[in-house]
Amino acid sequence: MTVTTSNNTSLGTGDGTTVTFPFTFALQQAADMTAYVNQVFQTQGVAYAVIPAGASYPCIGGNIVFQSGYAPALSSALQFTRKVALTQGTVL
Repeated sequence: MTVTTSNNTSLGTGDGTTVTFPFTFALQQAADMTAYVNQVFQTQGVAYAVIPAGASYPCIGGNIVFQSGYAPALSSALQFTRKVALTQGTVL
């Protein structure tokens, strides 16, 4: 998959009840996603799950779904970011 955009962040605002928030950038795997609520790191698999568009990886876009009890509070700042290691997988 070729990443055709440098967009790697989606922002949102919590309302205390909504648990599903979209992201719009490419992901190779769920582990490439990081989520922050009011600049506090959220643990994937505990606080939220990543649901890729088309139900498989690699994907471009999808949803972040917060688990029960982790719905972002009213007016909380949400940031979802693709974060991948900057390593070269092939020796040239």
